[in-house]
Amino acid sequence: MKTGFSVLWLVSLRQERVIRGRHWLLMLLQRIFALTLMVAPSVGAPPQVISFPTSPTVPATGRFPPRTELQFLLTLPLRNRVALQQLIADQGNPSSKHYHQYLTPEEFSLRFGPTTEDYDAVAAFATAHQLRIVQRHPNRTVLDVCGSVENIEHAFQSDLRLYRNEDRNITYFSPDRPPKPAQPVPLLEVIGLDNFSTPRPAGMLLSLALKSKARPQALGSDSTGLYIGKDFRSAYMPGSVLTGLGESIALVEFDSYYTNDISSYLNRANLTGVPLTNIYLNGVSGVPGMYNSEVSLNICLAQCMAPALTKILVYQGTNPITILNKIATDNAARQICCSWLWTQTNGTASLDQILSQFAAQGQSFFCASGDTGAYTAGIPSPTDSPLATSVGGTSLTVLSAGGIWFSEQVWSWQPNYFVGSGGGVSSNYTIPSWQSGINSSANGGSTKNRNIPDVTMVAENIFGFANNGTPYGIVGTSAAAPLWAGVCALANQQSISGGKGPVGLLNPALYAIGKGTNYILAFHDITSGNNTNQTSGTNRYFATIGYDLCSGWGSPNGMGLINLLSPPVAPVVTSSSNSVVGFTGQSVKLTFTAIGTPLLSYQWRFNGIPIAGATSTELILNNLGLQSAGIYSVSVTNSYGTTTSVVANLQIIEGVDTPLWSPWHLALSGSGLFVLAWRTLSNGRVRGQTG
Repeated sequence: MKTGFSVLWLVSLRQERVIRGRHWLLMLLQRIFALTLMVAPSVGAPPQVISFPTSPTVPATGRFPPRTELQFLLTLPLRNRVALQQLIADQGNPSSKHYHQYLTPEEFSLRFGPTTEDYDAVAAFATAHQLRIVQRHPNRTVLDVCGSVENIEHAFQSDLRLYRNEDRNITYFSPDRPPKPAQPVPLLEVIGLDNFSTPRPAGMLLSLALKSKARPQALGSDSTGLYIGKDFRSAYMPGSVLTGLGESIALVEFDSYYTNDISSYLNRANLTGVPLTNIYLNGVSGVPGMYNSEVSLNICLAQCMAPALTKILVYQGTNPITILNKIATDNAARQICCSWLWTQTNGTASLDQILSQFAAQGQSFFCASGDTGAYTAGIPSPTDSPLATSVGGTSLTVLSAGGIWFSEQVWSWQPNYFVGSGGGVSSNYTIPSWQSGINSSANGGSTKNRNIPDVTMVAENIFGFANNGTPYGIVGTSAAAPLWAGVCALANQQSISGGKGPVGLLNPALYAIGKGTNYILAFHDITSGNNTNQTSGTNRYFATIGYDLCSGWGSPNGMGLINLLSPPVAPVVTSSSNSVVGFTGQSVKLTFTAIGTPLLSYQWRFNGIPIAGATSTELILNNLGLQSAGIYSVSVTNSYGTTTSVVANLQIIEGVDTPLWSPWHLALSGSGLFVLAWRTLSNGRVRGQTG
C-alpha cells in the first residue's frame, strides 16, 4: 500500500463526516426504535422490520438489475429480553449471586433464543419466495439467505434502486422504501439490502519515510525507532509473568492477510508466534485485498501483548452480523477485537443482541474508537455500544529504547492532518449505570448519553508489515484495540488459573476502578493533549484528570490493573492421586492439579523430606522397592502463599511381575466363610489375602 492511500483515506474520512452529518437524524430515530425492541418484553405479535433506505430523499438513478444474486440476512428477536438485560447487570455486580456466572451458547439459546418454530417459519418464508438458505445459526437469531433481486423485491414488497452520492462519488443500491415481508413472520431486521456503508479500518499506514510526522519521536526497539514486539509489554506490563497461556483471541476482519507479513513481523520482533485459525464467512476465499494491513496489524499486536495465546481466530467475512454472531455461537475466545467501523444504516437491534450474548457468555469485546478525533455528528458502530469497550489512542514515550513507560499524551495530528483519537457523546445510547456519576464539568461529556472512549493505548509510531512484505509505520486506534484484547487475555489467564471465571464485560469493573481509590494503581491517567478537529470547534475534547473523552480512564498500569480485575489468590491443590498401590521392580506416576495466580512452583516431598529435582506437576518413581512406600506430598508456591497437600499414600507389594488375577476368573458358590490367598509368580510368597 503506497503513501498515497493515506491521503485518499483522509479525504474519505472528511467525506464520511459530511455524510454522517446529513443522516444523523435518521440514524438516531432508527437507534431509538432498536433500543425499544431490546428492552421490551416478548409479545405474540412480531416486531416491525426496521430496515431504512440509506438516502430516502435522493432520487433513484435506475433499477438494480433484477436477476442479480444478493446474499443478505434475516434476523429474529430474542425472547425474555428484560431478563437478559438484568442477567448481564447481575453478572457485573460483585454483590449478586450471578456475578461472573456465565452461560454457554446452548444455555443462552435455550433461555433467550427465538423458538425453533419461529426460526423454521422464517426459513419457510424465505424458501416459499425462492430464496436459498445459505447458513443457519445455532442461536436461531440469524438466517443467511440468497436470492435474485426480483425474488427479494417480491418477498419484501420493496424495489431495489440505484442511487448516486456525490460526496463519496459512488453509485450504490438500496430499497426505495423499508422492506416489509409479504406475509407475517417473526422478523427483527432485514440486513444487507444496501451497500451504502461498508466496514472500514480505523487505522492507516504511512511509509517509513513519513514517520518523522509522528509526535513525539518514538523510542521503540526496532531499527527504525518504531515500537515492535516486546516493546508493548515492556511499556505497559513490565515484569509480568502472565503471557495469555490458555487464552484465545477472536478478530473481526473484513479482509484477509499475507502469511509472509506475519512471519516477517515475528522474525523481526523475535517472537515465536501463535497458531492462527482462519474462519471464512459470506463466501470470502481468504485472498488479501487493499486493507490486508489491518488484518496483519491485529494478528501481530494481539500476540505482542499475549505471546503464549493458545490461538488467534481470524474471522473473515463481509457482513458484520454474520461474523459477530458466529463468534458468539462458537464461543471459542474470551476476548474479541474489532478495529473496523461502519455507519449503521440498519442492523442495530441485531448487533445489540449479539453483543448481549457476548456479555452473557463472559466474552470481552474491544473496539477501536476511530481516528477522526472528536465526534460531532454521530459515532459509527459498534464502538459506542455500552456492551463494547471503546479504545482510544495515545502517543507513548518510554524511558529508553524498548523500555518502561514514561509518559503519554492524547494521539492527534490536528490541525495538519485530519486524524486523532476518536471520542465523543453517543446519540444512539443513553448513559449506562456504570458510567454515571462522573463529573463532566471539565471533560465536556454527557450525563445523559454514553461517552467514549473507555480506555486508551499507544496508537502511533508502530512498526508493521503489509502488502506481502513491505515495511510500514502504522498509526491509529486499530493498534490500541488488539493490544487491549491482549491485556484482557492476561487478566483472564490469572482469573482462570485462580479457579475463577472470565472477567467478562469489562466496562462495569473499569469504571468501578476509575471511580475508586485504586485508580492510579490501575491506570496511567492521560492529562495532556486533545482530539479537537475542524468540525468540533475548540472546546471538544481535552484530556483532564480522571475520565475524559480523548483517552477514557487511561492506559493499563501493569499488574496493578490485572490484580484489580482478577485479584490474585494463593495456591490450592484441587485433585491428587490419593491411595496408590505399586509393585516392586515396576514404576508408578503420581499427579496432582492446583490452582493459583501464576507463576506456580512445585516441590515434591517424601515423608516430609524434599525430593531433589522433583519440581513438576507429576512424579515418576521407577524400580520401586519396599522402601518406596510412604507419604508423598507436594508444596505449591506463588507470590501470594504456599500450600502443602498429601498427593498419595503409596503402598508396595513385593515381587509381582504380572498380577495373577489378570487372566483368571474365580467363581464360588455355597455358604460360609471363604478365605482367598494369592501368590506371586516370582517366589510364591503370600503377600495378601481377603475373605
